[in-house]
Amino acid sequence: MSFCPLTDVSIQPPSECNLEYGLFRFNVGNIKPGATVTLDLFFPEELPPETTYWKFGKTSETPVSHWYMIPCTIDGNRLTISIEDGGLGDDDLIANGKIQDDGGPSIKNVASHKGSNVNEELVSNILKDIQSAMDSISEEINLQMPDDLKNTGATSNFYSIGLILILVIGVIMLYRKS
Repeated sequence: MSFCPLTDVSIQPPSECNLEYGLFRFNVGNIKPGATVTLDLFFPEELPPETTYWKFGKTSETPVSHWYMIPCTIDGNRLTISIEDGGLGDDDLIANGKIQDDGGPSIKNVASHKGSNVNEELVSNILKDIQSAMDSISEEINLQMPDDLKNTGATSNFYSIGLILILVIGVIMLYRKS
């Protein structure tokens, strides 16, 4: 996972899309082709219930990159999304055991929401370091996993837990620096 600056996307988000926390880029691999991965994203404070999750990428209906929303659930400071490999939310639209996702939460009422001062460079560096550590752990788990369990989705829970930890650690570090 890494921070994805808005300058990395070719089309700016629509006016109703306020990406206060920026975009996150997820690359989840070693899952069963067609599997669904649930991602829990934790933020430093409660999200308004009307928060939405916006994506930039392709859909089966519009096979060129564009902005669109995917369903999400808000529970306090947790935002949960589910993405199916090859389905809505997976940028490559191929059930190939990999999910690519560029997206982020849109906060509708930003005037009453705190935390809009995002240090993009700090977030990016934190996420790069954590992704590197997760990749190392993932390789170790994959090496130790019996061949009949590899690519069955057994590692998808690892990624869900890892992504939760990434965001929690990143947010803690951001607040310690500010």
